[in-house]
Amino acid sequence: MVAVSDTNEQTRQCMLDMFKACDRLDVDDVASHFSEDAYFTIGGLPALDSRSKIAESMRFMFSNYLKVNHSIHEVIFAPDHVVALGTIYYTVKNGVDITVKACMVIQSRQRQVEIP
Repeated sequence: MVAVSDTNEQTRQCMLDMFKACDRLDVDDVASHFSEDAYFTIGGLPALDSRSKIAESMRFMFSNYLKVNHSIHEVIFAPDHVVALGTIYYTVKNGVDITVKACMVIQSRQRQVEIP
């Protein structure tokens, strides 16, 4: 059995690895962090209900960017989810820079996060 602090560290690292994959605009690596039946929402858009739909959406989204950088300021743990507070910096293909404050929540239906 893994101690809570070890599990939290593994979960935090998994989440940070996913954000690093986003920063590399690596759709396949990002998608690998989701289960086949994952749910994913961003902003007010409709929820995506599978790894393949998440990958398709990421592929479209990433096609608009030259660069992405996640800067995580704080990671908060709760029994069934992990919250990352941060800033995301985007450079779109026309060279415009966009900065977005973000609250990213990873939640597990089984009260645990599967570590790939």
